Amino acid sequence: MMFKEKFNARVLEMGVKAFSILGYKTSRSREYYFAMSNIPSNNCRILDIGSVGSLFPLKLAKNGNHVYVVDVRKYHERHPNLISFVSDITNTSFSNEFFDIITCISTIEHIGLSAYGDPKHEKGDKLTINECKRILKKGGKLILTTPFTGEYNVAPFKNTYERVYNYETINDLFIGWNLLKEEYYIPKNSKNWIKVTREEAEKKYEVYPKSNLSCFLLEKCD
Repeated sequence: MMFKEKFNARVLEMGVKAFSILGYKTSRSREYYFAMSNIPSNNCRILDIGSVGSLFPLKLAKNGNHVYVVDVRKYHERHPNLISFVSDITNTSFSNEFFDIITCISTIEHIGLSAYGDPKHEKGDKLTINECKRILKKGGKLILTTPFTGEYNVAPFKNTYERVYNYETINDLFIGWNLLKEEYYIPKNSKNWIKVTREEAEKKYEVYPKSNLSCFLLEKCD
């Protein structure tokens, strides 16, 4: 299984690079660029949530950060700056105020719905946000991306479901946080996502009617 995840992560990375060379920005490349552009230095203690299938934590480690990854599956990459935990993110063993930054890339929508074998939690997303607040330092940053549209729904995904947030429900998760930045993207075509206003991201588009993309930078303020 680890070989499969490692292979898939590299295929995904090659696809993102290939489309970038052609001038296209996929939804995944938009997410990673948003995250990287909001990490202020190369010496941060970072937690990445839901890391399996992604090379993003490895890039952070190679950049000189101290990276911890948490997933219910074992992470498939190794690096001296990277520590992997197989754990339920809603209840970790990390001490209070341990991390400078937490990244949660296209993951919050799945937590608690068992799409990847994680435990079922009716409010897994809210439990995760609460845990992030506990283990982030005061003034620490949470970088979060997730599907977005004008109407909240729980959509079919694999053999279960995923959440698609609207502005009301995503802001309900952010109560008690300082929202520093928000960006929205829609598919101009299947492989090229463009930055738009929130109002435009609340509409449905024939290219990908299921959802658009939202990216948020939050600060722990208490």
